[in-house]
Amino acid sequence: MNTQVIIDRFKAEGDALNVFTGAVVKATKNEEVVTIVVSQTTLGMSASGFLSPIRKRALVAMNLETYETLKNGFIPGTNYAHLMGQPFAALKNVDSLIPKYEGQSPRINPQTSEILLHKGQPIYRDTVIVFEPEQAADHLLACDVVPVTANTVIESVEFSGASIKEEMDN
Repeated sequence: MNTQVIIDRFKAEGDALNVFTGAVVKATKNEEVVTIVVSQTTLGMSASGFLSPIRKRALVAMNLETYETLKNGFIPGTNYAHLMGQPFAALKNVDSLIPKYEGQSPRINPQTSEILLHKGQPIYRDTVIVFEPEQAADHLLACDVVPVTANTVIESVEFSGASIKEEMDN
């Protein structure tokens, strides 16, 4: 398993962005900015307690001049840190209660299709690239837990034999 941040599948498609093909694109608002897709796969603990691969993807923006200088290095599987002259790179998930951009969708529970909440507010996730190992830990918000209610309320319990108080007095 490759735990390095790598250039994802690369396929230039003009101004169209396809996260699944890893297209390099020019931003529509700023012709001087290019965005590439990078990914990282690590091992993590699944909800059922098993080690499983966790894949993170991020969009990395750079100015057109930097892109033109490095574009020959944008080959699928290329180590992004080395390409950028850095000894280390990692993708970090950052949860927030504030959207990163206008129109960002909040996180959704894949099993129930409900919006994930933290203290009653929607959770938004951004994935960023960091170049320092001590900054690599994800910053995640705990989701609100749905209150559990019992169907039957137990009013009292009868025990055969001595009461708890009698046992403690002896």
